Amino acid sequence: DEAVYDKSWSDFALSCRGLVVDFATQRLLAIPFFKFFNLGERMAPPLETLAALGRFEAAEKLDGSLGIAFFDSVSGEARVTTRGSLDSEHGAWATGRLPQRMKDARLLTDYTFMFEIIASRFQIVVDYRTRNYAEGLYLVGVRENATQRLLSYEEVGRFARDLALPT
Repeated sequence: DEAVYDKSWSDFALSCRGLVVDFATQRLLAIPFFKFFNLGERMAPPLETLAALGRFEAAEKLDGSLGIAFFDSVSGEARVTTRGSLDSEHGAWATGRLPQRMKDARLLTDYTFMFEIIASRFQIVVDYRTRNYAEGLYLVGVRENATQRLLSYEEVGRFARDLALPT
């Protein structure tokens, strides 16, 4: 709470957002996006700094909830959680919509898959029915767990095509 309300984000706190840990085995099960900030917020780099990078990737930010897929070694099943709760209604809804090919323990051990959960029952602001978006899981990011490298947008697109998921 201190990090959120006092805006005192440490590097550790930035990396723990949505992290899923098996404390019994001391293993990281899912390593989602680290905390990020909107342009203009105190901890966000200024636009000039981003422009100086020369090249970066950007995608539409869908207005849903972040779903984080992982393999639950206790239940032996693939699950989706949200950054705020392992047992959220959003996570249960998303778990029921994981493609069968994603329920592979090895795949979910090697990678963290991050989705935007889009459903009318969880509508935040945007009514996606008026924009012709189907309800479901939209793959927005993949992290290689061993190296913690976020895959490029192109690599995420390949996973999405292989798993028949929208991006």
